[in-house]
Amino acid sequence: MGGVSGSIGYDFQAARGRIMELTSLYRHAVRLGDELAQHELKTLVEELEQEVAVAHAAAGSKKAVGEDGFQQNK
Repeated sequence: MGGVSGSIGYDFQAARGRIMELTSLYRHAVRLGDELAQHELKTLVEELEQEVAVAHAAAGSKKAVGEDGFQQNK
């Protein structure tokens, strides 16, 4: 997936859109019973969510992001 270390800002909106797309594909794989696709898609979503969390930290974001990739209320 894309990196976080570039001088250009991280595209959080594109990352979230990709996560939503992969999640939709994951749900479709569940309906089909395709366990290999489920595993691969889940791994991709987890990697993207981690990338977003790292980008938030690198950007000095004051928003806390949990392991699930969603903002935590503090």
